Amino acid sequence: MSVRPVRVVEDVPHHHCAFYFSPGSRWLNDPRDHGEVRFLDASWELEAKVRDRPMLSFAFPETAYAVLLSWTAEWVFEGYYVNIQSPLRDRGDALVYTDWFLDVRIPPARDSYEWKDEHELAEAVARGFLTEAESEDVRWAGERAIEHVLLHEPPFDEDWPSWRPDPTWGPLDVPPDALGPNTSHPTPREGEAYDARRPFREGGSIMDNSGGFTTPPPPPPPPGGEGGAGGSGLPPRGIGEILTTAFDIYKANAANLLLIVAIVVVPLTFISAFLSGVVFAPETTTEVVFGQEIEVTSQSAGAALLVGVIAAVIGVIISAVLQAAIMRGAAQGSIGDEVDIDASYKWGFARFGSVLLISILVGLAVMVGLLLFIIPGIFLAVMFSVAIPALVVENLRGTDAMGRSWNLVKGNFWHALGLIIVAFILAAVVGGIIGAIGGAISDNWFVTWIFSSIAQIIVAPFTALVSVLLYLDLRARTEALTSDGLRAQLNRAV
Repeated sequence: MSVRPVRVVEDVPHHHCAFYFSPGSRWLNDPRDHGEVRFLDASWELEAKVRDRPMLSFAFPETAYAVLLSWTAEWVFEGYYVNIQSPLRDRGDALVYTDWFLDVRIPPARDSYEWKDEHELAEAVARGFLTEAESEDVRWAGERAIEHVLLHEPPFDEDWPSWRPDPTWGPLDVPPDALGPNTSHPTPREGEAYDARRPFREGGSIMDNSGGFTTPPPPPPPPGGEGGAGGSGLPPRGIGEILTTAFDIYKANAANLLLIVAIVVVPLTFISAFLSGVVFAPETTTEVVFGQEIEVTSQSAGAALLVGVIAAVIGVIISAVLQAAIMRGAAQGSIGDEVDIDASYKWGFARFGSVLLISILVGLAVMVGLLLFIIPGIFLAVMFSVAIPALVVENLRGTDAMGRSWNLVKGNFWHALGLIIVAFILAAVVGGIIGAIGGAISDNWFVTWIFSSIAQIIVAPFTALVSVLLYLDLRARTEALTSDGLRAQLNRAV
């Protein structure tokens, strides 16, 4: 157990809170011998200590880890330290948490990491403080924290190692009432555990351990487990309800959703249409065949290949960036939040590589399946249909997102297939009608581009909303997912 006085440096609602533990501050700690395994086997009392170096810690709502940044007394940055723990709880007079044994060290360059105290986690399992399944959840939380720091995800996309405190912030002291009833503890009874190493204090509210000598609460499962951050649970929906909800969200956020699509579609499709329709346009000549004049259109193989490559590259860029940005906006709209265009595109460009990787992996899997008598390809397309939403909401990457999609769709295959078919038909009809209008007006490349762009801009938000709502519906059928919990996940994935 420890009691530490800190200052709040930054408090971003639904995302993170940063605390500063200043040098010279007096704090309280148990007198354990920090040897091979740190479990209490005798009575003990808190001892007063003085902090000798600065430390900045970041805690996140409904997140099973905190990230600590430390410096030497001369402000030379030492690196990052991940403390795997229960999410902070407000006890009224304190913010508290329970430590879950395992930690991670990450050097300043963020090019590697080192697990710490794995032996303590094993000992905790051996003593019955955690089950094997719970210890796996602890390690999962550590892996997620490593990804959070190494990938420079917010707030670690900012230069926090160069941060310095306000020069007027002096050392803090633990107030006299900090001791209270937790000052001394008897020897733990067999089968009971206590280990909470790094509590904090905000203002006059002491952040210490409140767990006593009881088995620590089990770690929350990875995203996809039970529970939420509050609010009423999201209800399962039928196909008709999902489509109706998609239309309602579309109408409420039409301007922003359409603009998100137009920002990417208009310029990139114009480049593609201009190159194919003007720069590398096929040549048309008139020839006489059997006494009749006919027009013959020809294009060199090299030009055709170049146009095809350019169109493919532009298509990949549109697909990857647009999927990430529009699905991010759709996810915000699905929980009643305002669709933020700037935030959606900032997130979309930051996750371009991840979306592209998932798209390639899913595309290859589906293509192989289609070659195997078509039906396997359709099956795989449905099973991986919510991989991108899993990336957007839960920040899962690559095969993890695909695995998450597989597990969600499993058991609800026909429901997912039915929704996908209906949504595809609706989108194809709308896109086809708009394209046909353009074709009836003129076969000029510019007119064709205008109407094909309009079709994409109108249809893309609807298909993205259906994908996100299908993902949420599949989670609602198996998990106690709430709007607040979803909002917290979206904020953590920023």
